[in-house]
Amino acid sequence: MSGKIIEFKRKNNYQDEVIDWIKCKRQSHSEILFIPNENCIKGYYKGLVLFEKITDRCQNLVQRCSKMSLDEAVNELGHGMPRDRERRTQQIIALNNMTFDNSRYSVCGFETTVSQNDVKIPGKKGNPEMDLVVINPSKKKMLLIEYKCKGPSMLKGRQNIKCNYIDYKKILDSDAICTIKSEMLKSYKLLCRIRGKNIKDEDFNPDDYEVQIAFLFVDRVLDKYGNIESEITFDDYIDAMKIFKQLQPDELEKVLYIRCETADEVILDNWKPIANSGLKKTIAGRE
Repeated sequence: MSGKIIEFKRKNNYQDEVIDWIKCKRQSHSEILFIPNENCIKGYYKGLVLFEKITDRCQNLVQRCSKMSLDEAVNELGHGMPRDRERRTQQIIALNNMTFDNSRYSVCGFETTVSQNDVKIPGKKGNPEMDLVVINPSKKKMLLIEYKCKGPSMLKGRQNIKCNYIDYKKILDSDAICTIKSEMLKSYKLLCRIRGKNIKDEDFNPDDYEVQIAFLFVDRVLDKYGNIESEITFDDYIDAMKIFKQLQPDELEKVLYIRCETADEVILDNWKPIANSGLKKTIAGRE
């Protein structure tokens, strides 16, 4: 360890009034995703930031909706739904995988950013970012997940799966990983508090947890009429496997994946090693 001060943190000591307020909003708007951030809780709707900042002192809607009621803000963001299918369906996946059952993987991180001061990646302009972070308390596992639902972005450009793996591996091997582990466990416990889940603190000792890199693939994203908006083809998966095979065998054995046909099918429990998989489809809830 270098002894440098790590910036990554997650506040979790919110007043009961804040937790009760979020519980109330979840009852009336179950489609909003509430996720702990550095010094606040954020709320997302269809992949877009809805609540910019929820703290002990404020519940601020995103600026363009700041003078609206919550119903009006949801309607406004719904009309401005992002063309980015990954963000939109990523939120669907997150909301469907937040049971906080002790034996299940539950989402506790969404678009989780790590400062370049904590993890420096040569040649990268922005901060490293993890699409999803999930935790399984009984297995003592934390997974850093990269989500893909478009073949071109999976294979080409600066956000292809090779670049993603390099970024995540830098995080995994950094001095910051112990702090990231500890702080994300705080996020998990805060979300349990919001959900009214009883937990035992002894189940959340960071030293007990192993962190792994994982990839989540969805074959196609459909619009409300059933038309394909984006997809990963059979040939895309063949090319993706060729990229993964460039990694050292011992590295590849530790990288996990799930592949489902649509975002609605995704259950973040049926993880398999990428090594020798051919990236074959994994069917939610089945072996």
